[in-house]
Amino acid sequence: MNGGLHQYFFNNPEPELLDLVLDGYRLLGLDDQATVVREVIAPLADREGGWRDSLRDGTIETFMASYVESALPEFDDRIEAHDAERIRFVRSQPDAFAI
Repeated sequence: MNGGLHQYFFNNPEPELLDLVLDGYRLLGLDDQATVVREVIAPLADREGGWRDSLRDGTIETFMASYVESALPEFDDRIEAHDAERIRFVRSQPDAFAI
């Protein structure tokens, strides 16, 4: 939640990771959130994928400057933390999360 969507897709460009995120939303019953990510955010991130690859010069300055060129930050407010839902899920299955 601290770097937004642009940073997420910069750090995790692999499509299979996005599939795991979508699976997680569905598991938590957050189908509306999964729909927003799948139908709005993922296609935009995919279109920007090649451009983000060009930012990998190893400097934080290049990456930070790229925020103004990305369309993803305008959708950051569409993603919520869903802490209550995650806590409820963990508490509903204590054996799956016990150490």
